[in-house]
Amino acid sequence: MVARAIPSESDAPATSSGTVRRLFTTWRLLLTKFARLLVAAAEGVSWGPQRVTRSGGREVSNSLAWLFNGWRRLVSRVLSFIRLRERFAAARSACVDAYTLLSNPASFGSLDTPRADRLAALGLRAFVLGSAASIVVGMSTSGGPGPSIASVLNGVIWAAARLAILLALTPRDRRSRVLTAAVWSASLLPYLLGVTDALRWVALGASAFLCYGALSDAGFRRETVRTMTAWAFGGQAGVLVAGWLLRGALALLATS
Repeated sequence: MVARAIPSESDAPATSSGTVRRLFTTWRLLLTKFARLLVAAAEGVSWGPQRVTRSGGREVSNSLAWLFNGWRRLVSRVLSFIRLRERFAAARSACVDAYTLLSNPASFGSLDTPRADRLAALGLRAFVLGSAASIVVGMSTSGGPGPSIASVLNGVIWAAARLAILLALTPRDRRSRVLTAAVWSASLLPYLLGVTDALRWVALGASAFLCYGALSDAGFRRETVRTMTAWAFGGQAGVLVAGWLLRGALALLATS
């Protein structure tokens, strides 16, 4: 989706398990066809009235079908286990990449496409989980979900506004736009801990740091990256601070 392909050791388990899965799938198909052939043969062969009756042929065919269905269920469970290992390996790789991004934002440009996609998806999940946690914390402190839900909706609107500003200021080619969207998504990782107003300010600063560092090493000019980050994140901070100052001034006028 976003960057040059660089082979990594984290992709090796997925490749080997994918080969094993294809082998199991092929073997299962062969077994299914062979089972159907045996069932048809058992039902079609006439052994004579003195040897085996038609009902006996059905019992043989049912037994064969039961055996092969049991084998198919066993193969399906093995495949489910392999898929579970693949998901675990992908999740582990995404967590390692997230830690690397938090410690060195410029590492995002060295990720290959699948790992960058996983990291971007992880950032969105972190934002959603942090928003849900902030609603729970707000309900326990304010006694109702109204203020916390309003705060979460405000955060969602501002996140969408930052994305719109970044895309408006990014170069017009498709690769730059896709890369900018992926960096914006990955930069939402700090919002996992943004469960209070103060922590959301910390998350905003950390998100700006990640976005600036990732875009700076992704082929954009430094001036362009500074402009994009300043307008997207600095604009939000300026509007919020101005709103607080305005409310404070109105409160002073009302008490005077």
